[in-house]
Amino acid sequence: MPDFRRYPNEGFPYLVTTNVKDRQPLFAEHCCCQIVISGIRFLRTHLGHRVHAYILMPDHVHMVVTPRESGNVSQIMHSLKLYTAHEIGALLGSKGGVWQARFYERALRTPKDVEEAIAYVHDNPIRAGLAEKPEDYDWSSYRACILGEPALIDVDPLVW
Repeated sequence: MPDFRRYPNEGFPYLVTTNVKDRQPLFAEHCCCQIVISGIRFLRTHLGHRVHAYILMPDHVHMVVTPRESGNVSQIMHSLKLYTAHEIGALLGSKGGVWQARFYERALRTPKDVEEAIAYVHDNPIRAGLAEKPEDYDWSSYRACILGEPALIDVDPLVW
């Protein structure tokens, strides 16, 4: 049986990816995106995790996050998935799960790793054919991270 233990890398940012159950394009719906945006904002403003970049694609979410000092990536994802599954389920009148059970995470140990991860996150809609430029995609932190403009969620600068 595979070993899915997660090893803590305190203080490091992470690139995190989670998929919608059965890869359904749930986030093609504006109302579902708003719920996830609220969940990410809550992680930052109320739970103290730092959000450096994010993007909502039709069937998955990418984030670059640094857990608060007493937190970890599993807690971040548990909080986000629990809240959003409850809210989206209530909105759509469904009781089934919203998310795949697992998520992918990678510790970003150098400034170059972080830059590449943030570029990967923001270039996602271009690779998927959903936008021509990163700033054209609504459900992204690109405007806040790169252009310094107001966005759906404030992003936290990275401090090394």
